[in-house]
Amino acid sequence: MGNIDEIISKGYITRPCSTTKGIEFVPKKRERLNLKKIVPNIEKKFDVEIDTPYVIVFNVKGYAVSLFMTGKISVKKIEKEEKGRKIIKEVLKILADS
Repeated sequence: MGNIDEIISKGYITRPCSTTKGIEFVPKKRERLNLKKIVPNIEKKFDVEIDTPYVIVFNVKGYAVSLFMTGKISVKKIEKEEKGRKIIKEVLKILADS
């Protein structure tokens, strides 16, 4: 995987999430992730709360993160985009290894 910052800026649309008072990172290209394949790598580093074929919810640095099979990543209850970017970097590193 290339430069994570470049991947975020070129590959994702960043927008506020009104339902969770957080930030969403939505892939510009349509994706369909196999979450069953990804969850073991997430479990190695983070505490997984929910694991379904459609969404994985886990904690990163005290923030609830949802990874959807569509590739959308939602960081809940975080107001600063820069903090959200730091968290998404950690998630993208795991996705790169999956």
